[in-house]
Amino acid sequence: MARVISHYQVAPERLALPDKERFLAKCKAVLCHVALRHLGMSGAEIGGKTVLSPSGVTGAARRGEGLLRTDERLRRLVGG
Repeated sequence: MARVISHYQVAPERLALPDKERFLAKCKAVLCHVALRHLGMSGAEIGGKTVLSPSGVTGAARRGEGLLRTDERLRRLVGG
């Protein structure tokens, strides 16, 4: 998780704010994907840390999967 946050140069406390800046949304999307698919966290658990609803987490995770597919450097960072 820290690697993704570092990649997007996001202050960790910003993840808990309802902010739709593009880079922050991308960071949240990748984090949601990793947390949901690789760490087995629930949508509600992730949502509590990212100010997203459980369905918002699912949508963000889908976008995050696409971002990982197209960004080889980011994919290596998360071990995929």
